[in-house]
Amino acid sequence: MFNVRCIGTFRLSCFLFIVVAVVFNNPTDSGAVQLTQQTIDMTLASNELVFINFYADWCRFSNMLMPIFDEAAEEVAKEFPEAGKVVMGKVDCEKESSVASRFHITKYPTLKVIRNGLPAKKEYRGQRSVEAFKQFIKDQLEDPVKEFKQLKELGELEANKRFIIGYFDRRDQPEYSIFRRVATNMKDECRFYTVPTI
Repeated sequence: MFNVRCIGTFRLSCFLFIVVAVVFNNPTDSGAVQLTQQTIDMTLASNELVFINFYADWCRFSNMLMPIFDEAAEEVAKEFPEAGKVVMGKVDCEKESSVASRFHITKYPTLKVIRNGLPAKKEYRGQRSVEAFKQFIKDQLEDPVKEFKQLKELGELEANKRFIIGYFDRRDQPEYSIFRRVATNMKDECRFYTVPTI
């Protein structure tokens, strides 16, 4: 009787230890997604927006930023849970030197934005707080294509700005998807509009 109880207690203890180890040691459950040479291309190809923290463990500023970036990643994942929308990732540049070289990383931490697989021209230089990161992601995911409600609005466009105007019968067409993707990638250079169907 005593031996049976000990064996049962031992099995239960082992099971609980394994559950606790998996929960607390699985880095993908919380924080930013750890990206490696093996995973980065798939992540970039399968998400509209990828915001990456390139860091080094020995860097004091990297260590100060990491918990803030991880917390922001958790909140962004809750706010945008749909697959393929946004991923906040991190790259250990000491372990993944080929990835760091590919993205021309020379200082730590460096924050880069990748839209539809293409790096943005500018690095993120804004405030480094959870709220600032969340707001930045929201702004980046905002629809870059504005729709005119009336044709007369075309005459109100600012002459000194660059813009592209598209005409689509419906937004569910493949051509509109391409237009929106181009607009997402070029949102810093010009503005994109659609005109209403007649």
